[in-house]
Amino acid sequence: MVNIEELMQKLQEVAEKDGVVSDEEKKLLGTIKGFIEQYKKYQMITEEDGVVDEDERKKLKEMRKWILEGAWVEAQEDGVITRDESNLIATIYEFMKTLEL
Repeated sequence: MVNIEELMQKLQEVAEKDGVVSDEEKKLLGTIKGFIEQYKKYQMITEEDGVVDEDERKKLKEMRKWILEGAWVEAQEDGVITRDESNLIATIYEFMKTLEL
């Protein structure tokens, strides 16, 4: 099960690493949290019967891809992906790899 608090804490630490959390980073963090909450809701539904079938597994994989793509789109909104935004996305990517079934 996705631990939203754990992921968001890790992302907050990455964002604060340089001592400043920019408005763009704050917005990206909010977007990511929304995506992860949607993923967790679907994950809970898939696990209700104790079995994650192939269709559910595919949907979860698509959702992980969607989260990463959505984060990139959000980061690119101002035309520039900063090193800090890139680090946040890399952290999400590493976390998503741990969720693969």
